[in-house]
Amino acid sequence: MTGLSERFIVFPEECGYEMAQEALYSAQLGDGLPLVVPTRRKMESMLEGHLQIHEELGVVPPLNGRVTLENIAYNAVIAGCFPGHFQVVATAVLSCLEPSFNLLGIQTTTGSAAVFTMCHGPMVEQLQMNSLSNSLGPGNRSNAVIGRAVQLTLANIGWSKPGLTDMTTIGQPGKYVFMTAERMDVKGYTPLHIRRGMEEEDSAVTVFGVSGTQEIVDMTLNSPKDILDTICGSMTSVGALSGSLNRLGGGEQLLLMPEEVFRIFHSSSWTLSNLQEYIFEHAVVSIDSFSKATQELITERFPERKTYTVADAPGDIVLVVTGGVGVKMAHLPSWQGGTRSVTRRY
Repeated sequence: MTGLSERFIVFPEECGYEMAQEALYSAQLGDGLPLVVPTRRKMESMLEGHLQIHEELGVVPPLNGRVTLENIAYNAVIAGCFPGHFQVVATAVLSCLEPSFNLLGIQTTTGSAAVFTMCHGPMVEQLQMNSLSNSLGPGNRSNAVIGRAVQLTLANIGWSKPGLTDMTTIGQPGKYVFMTAERMDVKGYTPLHIRRGMEEEDSAVTVFGVSGTQEIVDMTLNSPKDILDTICGSMTSVGALSGSLNRLGGGEQLLLMPEEVFRIFHSSSWTLSNLQEYIFEHAVVSIDSFSKATQELITERFPERKTYTVADAPGDIVLVVTGGVGVKMAHLPSWQGGTRSVTRRY
């Protein structure tokens, strides 16, 4: 294990569990939860079949630690991954290194940004990921350990540590685990990775930089327009928030909807493009909704602006079907420090 970061400790097989936990946490490699003890055998199993495991694939901010397959594998091991999970974790981590994702900002902001990972395609079934009930929550091993491994890898390789380089004021639980899988079995629905130019038989991973989750529910379900108006009203409450006037509105917005809601739209011949266009046109924030002091700043800087959209363009309203029975939706607002989602073939 000569290519590992010098902080990444590999233990002998006979090492005691408690001793290993103390050593790992002394090295600041944990997230507060118990860690799987990384041994040479576990590392070799995780990396079996992979070549050039020491090759540098990029750097992770803020301290620009070297990304190698071996370093990713180490964090996958301590997160509890099986070898079959490793390629998913590596794909997500490498996606985060795209300049447009702005990982430096996400890793160091005082805001509540976190990396959200979504999986698409045949691997969802192959790895028994949960895309049904409680798809953002606990209970599924693949979702949990893959999501945790992505967070640990970015934190440990990039050395993003609370109060030192991770300066988030309050944070969010997504910094532990933030992962889901997209529904692949919904009639009439085109999965996100296909919309982004891939094939149905491809598996892929998308990473988003998001500020949390907000539940959305329309209790009447009278018509697609009524549901959309409820979505727009909810989305405007957080979709334009920013610490900088230059970034008010804009960016991307992610909306997760269950199959039941999608069917209402689909049966009324509303396409995903129709939904995106409607939300973009109607989820509009008036400057009157801000404090008087903020209104004065906006008027001084942008005298012609009276309203803000919650995304840069209709295509930046990202719609994904996931979840189980019910009509509750979830809005995941993008981090307004500036980030763009990245989809990468698995």
